[in-house]
Amino acid sequence: MNDKHHDNLKMYVNDVIGMEKDILNAVEGQLEDDRISGNPRLASNLRAIATGSRTRLEGLKQISEAEGGSFGATVKGAATSVSGAL
Repeated sequence: MNDKHHDNLKMYVNDVIGMEKDILNAVEGQLEDDRISGNPRLASNLRAIATGSRTRLEGLKQISEAEGGSFGATVKGAATSVSGAL
């Protein structure tokens, strides 16, 4: 794999980490809603989604670290550029 492909892979993994974090935060936020706790089947499904998200996130972080990536760098850079533009 050449350097360009390796850099693209690291950026892709970092982007997916950011998306997975957003998904996990959204699902965990839903689990805090009283309307969700009143629906055991829905709450159970959301807990399963959150568990899967955490598992994927840990795996992606391991990949990022193994490839020499710093999984926060791309996300922080993107957030800074977006917030700076606002």
